Amino acid sequence: MTLSITVSLVLLLPLLFSSVHTLTFFRSPLALRSFFGSSAVEPAEAVADDHRYPGYTPATHLQDPDVEEIRNQNLNVETTELPAKTSVLEQGSDWMGNKQRKNHGEMTSSSSISTEVELVTRGNTNEDSTENEIVSGLEQLRLNYLLEKMEELLKCDPRTSMTVPELIRYYGFGAEIHHVTTSDGYILELHRLLGKTSSCAARTKRRPGKCRPVLLQHGLLSSSSAWVLNEPSKALGYILAEQGYDVWLGNARGNIYSLNHTTLDVKSFEFWDFSFDEMGKYDLPAVIDYILTTTKFKKLHYVGHSMGTTMFWVLSHEHPQFTQNKVVSMSALGPVAFVSHAVAPIMLLAPFNRPIGWLLTDVLHEYRLLNPDFFLTKLLQKACCVTNLSKIICRNSVFLLIGFDKKDLDLEWLPVILSQINAGASTRTVIHFAQIGYNGNFAKFDYHSGNMAHYNQTKPPLYDLSRVKVPVLLKWGDNDFLADPTDVQHLNRELRSCPVTSSEISNPKFNHLDFLWGRDAAQVVYKDVMDFMRKHS
Repeated sequence: MTLSITVSLVLLLPLLFSSVHTLTFFRSPLALRSFFGSSAVEPAEAVADDHRYPGYTPATHLQDPDVEEIRNQNLNVETTELPAKTSVLEQGSDWMGNKQRKNHGEMTSSSSISTEVELVTRGNTNEDSTENEIVSGLEQLRLNYLLEKMEELLKCDPRTSMTVPELIRYYGFGAEIHHVTTSDGYILELHRLLGKTSSCAARTKRRPGKCRPVLLQHGLLSSSSAWVLNEPSKALGYILAEQGYDVWLGNARGNIYSLNHTTLDVKSFEFWDFSFDEMGKYDLPAVIDYILTTTKFKKLHYVGHSMGTTMFWVLSHEHPQFTQNKVVSMSALGPVAFVSHAVAPIMLLAPFNRPIGWLLTDVLHEYRLLNPDFFLTKLLQKACCVTNLSKIICRNSVFLLIGFDKKDLDLEWLPVILSQINAGASTRTVIHFAQIGYNGNFAKFDYHSGNMAHYNQTKPPLYDLSRVKVPVLLKWGDNDFLADPTDVQHLNRELRSCPVTSSEISNPKFNHLDFLWGRDAAQVVYKDVMDFMRKHS
């Protein structure tokens, strides 16, 4: 834990310095109202769309006046009596009984919540010495009552603990698990998303997909979950399956589904000694060959998001003939190659990529970063299950990392997104992105003094984007903190040997992760992707 905290502070220090004004901002309820709208610090509205996830009951007790007291008074201990309608003992008995019931998920332990809330309570009490005295018996009962209320609120969405295949089946679709071994020994897990009503073959006559396989490849820190983190009518994976495509969801080496190797120990430096370069060079050829062999097709469609597009550019550089022979079209969502104009916080590391890389790998021996066990990930996930105000804080924390568009995020999906999307990454992958941001070139990993040993030259070789030979769709937005429009246009100019369709998102606030779960992604992105795929089928 101490080591993880140290690493997190090292990574977040530039971000904290650059964003210190937000700390003062969040102290002001009036500022919150003006920034998020008046509803941001008001009682939560009743959830109207209960049908969105079957079997899940929204927390209607968020309207409870006692819960509002928690929200509005920051858990300050009160000396007022409990509501007359319920005695403390009755409430305690009822709540303890409720904890035995299972409602599609597990409760957070009362001891851990009590500790956390007690710390919050202590931190929020008045500085006056009389306010810091030991609470009276009545106040203690009051606090216990509020803690039990808090525990009930901490019942998280059942989907947060599901694997991707479980999440797919939860919505009535079929799912298969496949494993692929790369030429350098990494064992990757593939998830196949099957149609909801019948087999792909039975739908070929009336659906445009005609069973042709499509590989959806996730981005940095993500996994196959990226394509199913919304309602079936709004998530690309489900939409393509319903359109008759044979949908395959990739998992790059090092994420939570691809943590195996034929010989290497997953805790060793050797296992984590890779970046997106090896993902494009080894992972994609193995996965594409496996899919085509399994489905008996000669070519497939490829859809990548963020680093998933970077992997494809690397694949085309390393194996141009392979790509041309086996990929019929490439749809790039939030395409990433050049990132010198990116303003995402990860780019704050760019000037310090060399010392940070040395510190993390050689000193701290932290070869894997931002995995689901990181304490910041768990803290954000728990906070998002508590109150509306906590959701606002989490929402802003997410957008601080990847772009801001509060209207395009469904807050009811936020705990699921936080639990699913952060699948981990190798330190070298993060450092590689920082390098290309700092150097301004789309190049291989810079080993500095070791470049001669690796490349037989002093500087890392550049990736040749003219080797991309398949039709490419570039979908990009003005509010993208990572795939900046200027960098996307640079990429477009370098794709000289293939037909390119460059398409700007009509929503000016569309950000980097809205490609995956934005409310209007189906209209402003996925429609164009399917039209492009049909055109090149």
